[in-house]
Amino acid sequence: MAVREKMADREERLLVSAREMISRDGLSTLRMPDLARESGVPVGTLYRHFANRDDVVAALADAALSVRLRKLMAVCALFERPDERLLAVLLLDFLFNVWHPEAFHTEVACMNPALWEEASALRKRLHEDNSSRVSSLVQQKVADFLSFEASPEDTREQDVRALSTGVWAMISGLSLIWLSDRVNSSRPVGEAVAFCRPQLLGFLRGHAPDSAALAVPFFDTVANTILDRQTEWKWKD
Repeated sequence: MAVREKMADREERLLVSAREMISRDGLSTLRMPDLARESGVPVGTLYRHFANRDDVVAALADAALSVRLRKLMAVCALFERPDERLLAVLLLDFLFNVWHPEAFHTEVACMNPALWEEASALRKRLHEDNSSRVSSLVQQKVADFLSFEASPEDTREQDVRALSTGVWAMISGLSLIWLSDRVNSSRPVGEAVAFCRPQLLGFLRGHAPDSAALAVPFFDTVANTILDRQTEWKWKD
């Protein structure tokens, strides 16, 4: 047990160092020798944990997805209505990217099939499992929202899949746009919310045009509830 705990602690230390390096210098600069030096772990020991750089990236993405899933599940507990929960999940998903761009960029990197040619099978399986859990959570909130806005028999599975896929892609796109401007990193988080709001509400109104919940004041109430407790939603090492 002591050996396994020591290995787990060392791997966590390596991932924390990798996150710090990516935050400071960007994902493209991550190199195994630099990671070993930064973390104070011998290169040989580093390769006992990770087969190569892509394995590190995959492990970082998996860790980010695990944290993201916990935060998204927790924010749902603050709200009762399906429309509130869907808005909360989507907004927090965007804000998690704003607060942790290094996590977002590692997750994006994992969308490249070439990465999985080098990353280990274990990392791939863990990443797929966590990705599936996050996707299932979003799909469930979308299904609840659509059923809330229409009768259950009118809520078709294909509508749930279409809206889930579309809104997920939109949040990723908005995150890429926001994070591509370095100036945005120093702006108050409220400006990020204001940037996201019209895009998200406009998208959802296309699927529920008569929803009274998709008004700006309603959105702002959900957003303020999240921002008032924002330390709870950030990744804690």
